Amino acid sequence: MADEPGARPSTRDVAFALLFAIGGNTLMAPRGPVALAPVAACPGALEVVAIVVAHVAPSAPLGIWLFNVDRLLAVAAVAAFAVLATRSAGGWLAAAAAALAFASQVPFAPRLSVFGPAAILVPVLALLTLNHRGTGSNTDVRVWLGLLLTAAISPGLTLPLAVVAALYAGGAARWVTSARRSRAAAIAAAALVAWVTLLQAVMPGGPPAFTHPLWCLVPWADAWTPVHAGGELRSMLSAAGVYACSLAALGAFSFRGAVRQRRTWTLVAYVAASVAVSWIGRDAGRLIAPAMVALWVLVAAGLAEAVRACGGGFGGRVAAGLLILLLPLLQLSARAGEATSAHAGLEGQERLTLQTVAQTLRILPDDSAIVEEDATLELFLRALDGTWQRAGKRLQLLPRRAAEVAAALTAGTHVFARPAAQAELSSIGFRLTQLHDAPGFAEVREGGVCSPLDTQWHTLPGVLRSSRLALVAETDAEAGPMVAYLASDQPPVVRAVDWPPLTTRGFHVRSYDREADGDLTRIEASILDDGVPATSPGLMARYLTRLELWRTPGAPRILTVELGTTPVAAIARLGLDAAVRRLTVCPVFQLTRESIPGTIAS
Repeated sequence: MADEPGARPSTRDVAFALLFAIGGNTLMAPRGPVALAPVAACPGALEVVAIVVAHVAPSAPLGIWLFNVDRLLAVAAVAAFAVLATRSAGGWLAAAAAALAFASQVPFAPRLSVFGPAAILVPVLALLTLNHRGTGSNTDVRVWLGLLLTAAISPGLTLPLAVVAALYAGGAARWVTSARRSRAAAIAAAALVAWVTLLQAVMPGGPPAFTHPLWCLVPWADAWTPVHAGGELRSMLSAAGVYACSLAALGAFSFRGAVRQRRTWTLVAYVAASVAVSWIGRDAGRLIAPAMVALWVLVAAGLAEAVRACGGGFGGRVAAGLLILLLPLLQLSARAGEATSAHAGLEGQERLTLQTVAQTLRILPDDSAIVEEDATLELFLRALDGTWQRAGKRLQLLPRRAAEVAAALTAGTHVFARPAAQAELSSIGFRLTQLHDAPGFAEVREGGVCSPLDTQWHTLPGVLRSSRLALVAETDAEAGPMVAYLASDQPPVVRAVDWPPLTTRGFHVRSYDREADGDLTRIEASILDDGVPATSPGLMARYLTRLELWRTPGAPRILTVELGTTPVAAIARLGLDAAVRRLTVCPVFQLTRESIPGTIAS
């Protein structure tokens, strides 16, 4: 621990923190095109602020403003973390290394979010307050405000944090009777729940399928699924790496002397609430933020312990320097090796305005549905809640899943999509027609059927309607392999389309021509090895292609393959050694997207 964790940071400390923050965000922050942030199932205070801004400036491109503010918030979050890490580690060297590594984490990647880095900044400030050794009403109020802001941003944490607030308030030393302790605990918990409930009550609703804001106070309102439970925690630990996690364990051990202190138990409860709710709740990326900050604080403390253990000799200094340098360098190399698509990025979403969305809603027919795209479109729909109702129209929001979109089309609903949703829908069997009166919007129509796979051979009727196919997974566990045979009358030219570089090792193709020397023998041997039934369609076609696809770790959920020609027959199955026997093959239809002019540079 630092010598004076309760003292205010000096001007020099703040200057160093800002220097590390700017350097970290410049040198260490994940690179790549600006991505879209996912839709928040349970919006909170950040969305309320953005909705107010959208109403104040309805013709302003909200996305550009949000993106620039996010960059400032990222610098502030890393700077505050540098101060927190210094107080926990007791020195600037270990804290600086931890701050640089912290700046390289996924939440700081460039994305079009609704004040995304604020979800990191608030837990940093809350932990700074909890790490304060002072006593008195001022400290208690700051702790309560830290808990309140965390719950306001992540409503799913409200009830667990109310318990934390009650434990902290009831444990204050100034209460001399149990009745006063109980009263203080009840007031702290009730006030926190009341304020967050009031905030959620004023949150605009939106089309059907939006979660009602008050339901967000219950973190387990959605059905719990073991497949997804704990996924965000595993991702956080995986992104940190073995070295950082080992330092965090050492850092946790170094705090053993503070176990009996009241503030330590409050801090542990605060972090435990984050881990527990993110395990079962919605918006796990936001719910896990306090735990992520705590992890890197422990990393800083553990690194300081390791450096002190190296001793003061020449060899010890060299070893300590290597330990310090190793932490940010490993994080930098890990981010550089991650699979990213060269064609990902924005297509005008950042220039969308509240006025534009309102005009589009006016021209949409009755009984329409919009496929969810990103956090900003969801924000505009919430901000416009009531406009389509007053016009006598029915509007709903659809998840970006083939089954829901197909069901809506079957029911006669008019379905529309924005650019990012269009790219995915065109890869899962839907055709799209651009709306000339609403730039960036397209109407979704039925195209071709998708075929779920298992270990038995199945025909792929939808693939026969396109010269492209896509391998679609619902979870990262669905790795394959998929084996397919594609028959055609024209020579195929098979290639992977926009696969990230590290994923192409899962792409294997062999093409045969019955009239070429030796290919007939190779075809028969391949069919025999794969156990293809002799009655399968297309086996006697002149051109036959064997396609084997694997989803490597970190691969996109949709992998597209160009065939070069439309097949006349196609069959496929999963490999017998597939760990998770669930993948889908869909036809891909060509898409020419019309985006709003002007995008944020990568």
